[in-house]
Order: sequence, then structure tokens, then C-alpha cells
Amino acid sequence: MSHAGYWFEHSVPRLERLSEGLSKTLLMCASLSVQVPVIEVKLCLGEHLADLADAICAVSDRIARIRTGTATPIISPLRHDYERFPQNIVTCRQCLDFISAELSAVCNFIESSGQSAVSQVRYCLDSPSFRVIENAQRMLVDLTSALKALCADERLRDALDRELPHKEWVWHETPSVLSEDFRLSKRRQLQDDEDGPNDPEYEIAKRYHRILISTEVPTIEACAHNIACSSGMPFAFIADMARQAADESRHAQACIRILRDRHFDIGSFSDRSAMWALTHDKELPLRLAIHQRIGETLGVNSASWRIHYYDEAGQHELADVERIIYVEEISHVEIGNRWLRVLCSQNDAAVEAVVQDALETWFRIAPEAITGARKYPVDKQAMKRAGYTNSEIESIVQASPGTVRLKEWTVTRDGD
Repeated sequence: MSHAGYWFEHSVPRLERLSEGLSKTLLMCASLSVQVPVIEVKLCLGEHLADLADAICAVSDRIARIRTGTATPIISPLRHDYERFPQNIVTCRQCLDFISAELSAVCNFIESSGQSAVSQVRYCLDSPSFRVIENAQRMLVDLTSALKALCADERLRDALDRELPHKEWVWHETPSVLSEDFRLSKRRQLQDDEDGPNDPEYEIAKRYHRILISTEVPTIEACAHNIACSSGMPFAFIADMARQAADESRHAQACIRILRDRHFDIGSFSDRSAMWALTHDKELPLRLAIHQRIGETLGVNSASWRIHYYDEAGQHELADVERIIYVEEISHVEIGNRWLRVLCSQNDAAVEAVVQDALETWFRIAPEAITGARKYPVDKQAMKRAGYTNSEIESIVQASPGTVRLKEWTVTRDGD
């Protein structure tokens, strides 16, 4: 290195220390994204998983360059050796306080001698890597501050002190029951009048509340679960899951904005999700088939149809939201297909067996969800981009009749 005092024996240990701190933060944020009940906290954590993954990649790439002179990153699977949550965490308020304290501890962990982690490794990194790390450092500070202030008004409510359904949380083990945001049990009761179910704005709000609660939030939980339980998987898989979680967090934030623009909010409707019951106790290949392959594929076809529907209805803002969702959901299906094939050793018969098991799971636990979603026409071009073979696409077309047509559909009929 050109800077005095930053030779190999100094640079690599400092970068490894930074990587260890970032890795611990990534796993902690993933575990908490699954388990924390307050939706805004879940979105805040999920949104930054990709920042952390990018920072880990940048540090590992730089270590590889210093050691070998090549750009090939040397990234081993993350260690999963964190302790159980303290036994005294039994309420939502205590959970939020714990998150803030842990993030502050991580910030201190990657600092030494009064200098920030960024200052410690500044001359160990090239400029692009340094910018990524600097962004991650700012993100840690912002995330800590945000979590301290996020639920200031909720802290005044008794509901925040209610007892959580499970007393003993574990960093990388999966709870059978997730804590639910207390607002979902206190939904607003609306009268069935001209301002209620017969109002198109009411129906739009109801639809995006359902998307938020039954699709976007559970997908963040599923991706974070895959990270937290990823022992032995390549870091490339963790990075893919982190980027999908960040995408879904932005989708969820768009849903919340649509709700609030129409004077609704989280908990205005009584939606629930079956996604955790579908996937939480399954092996990774089956989880990917259930969620990324089947669930996200249904989402792609739904978004494709809604783009045209909203454009024809003059709802261009909603059409633009669906365009973003559509493009990013295609990439999520591609991630699922790619890793499913890797886990099945590129064996088509093994992939098909897992997919059939996934379909049976859907029909056993949430038949109405998959049956309702199959009404949308299959977007064959999107399926090709998502990594499906031609024969797989034809099977999907046969299973999804695509019975709904734009001229037959109205806003008020789209309640299922």
C-alpha cells in the first residue's frame, strides 16, 4: 500500500474486523426482520439488508485483491453463532429498545481508538469500495437513530406493552408463530355506505392493504429467514436474498403511501397472511419453490395485468407502482429458479418434484390464494426472463386459465 503504516499486515486485519462487524449486523438485522412485530421497523431493517451485503462484498473483494492481486472475492459462508435473546424480552417495547441497543453495540464493535471503522480502513480500500463502506457506516448510524424514534407515538399506547406470543427467541432458529403488529387487531370499522365498499378509492386502499400484509411483509420475513438460516450457503445467495428483501421493503412502503394518500393506514382492514405457515418449517429448496418460484410468479402475472388495467382506468400513479413491482418481481422469480436448480444439482426431475411438493403445500394450506391469483393471464416473456424453460412455461399456462379480461373487470369486483 502507498500510505505509510498501511501495509498488508495492517490492511487485511482491519478489513477482516470490519467484515466481521458488518456480517454480525447483517445476520442480526435479518433475524430481527423476521421477529419484530412493528411493520415500520421490519421495513426499516429489511431495506438495509442489501446495503450490508454490498458492503461485505466490497470488503471481501478488497481483501482478495490485497492477498492475491485478483478481483475474485473470497467470501466464506457467514458464521451463525449468536446468542439467544435475553429472557426478559417479552413485550414489543422491550424488543424495540433491544434492537437500538444492539445496533449501537455493533457500531462500537467496528470502531477502535476513537476512530470510526471508515477512518480505520480508508487507506486499505480503493475509492469505489470506500464509498460503499462509507454508505454502510452512515446507514448504521441512521438505522440506530431511526429505530429509537420510529415508534415514539406508539410508545404511549398500552398495546406496545402487551406480551409477545413467544418468550424465547433465537437468532437463527425459526419461531413457529410470529408476533403480529398490534394495529392489525384494531382495524377501523367502516360503514357500508357510499364512502365504504362502493367507493373505488376504498377498494384501492383495501387491495393495497392486502398486498402489504399478505405479500410484501411476509416476503421480507421469508428472505430474512433464508439469510438467518443460511448456514453453509454461498454468500452470493445471502446477497440475493438481501437485495430482494430491500426491494420488497420499498414495495411495502409504496403500499403504505397509497393507503395514507386515501386516508387509510396499517390495520384499517383485517388482512392476514398464510405465508409463514407455508414456509417456516420447510427445507430451503421447498421454501424457494413455494415463495420465490410459485408465489412471485403469480405476483408477476398479477402486476403485468394491473399495469394495463390501471392505465386504461386513468390511474397512472398506480400503474407506475405496478411497473416497478413487475420488473423487480421478475428478478425475484429468477433468483428462486436459479438457486432451486443449484440446490437440485441442475436436475430437472428433482426440480419438478420439489415444485409439485410446493404446489401441494399451497393447495393444502392456502388454496384460495393460489386459485385466485391464477385468474391472471400468464406473461410468457416475463417467464422467459425469470429463468423458466419453454416446457415449464407451457405447464404454467395450462394451470393458469387467465380468465379475467380488462373489459370484464371493474375496480369494485377485484376484492378476492
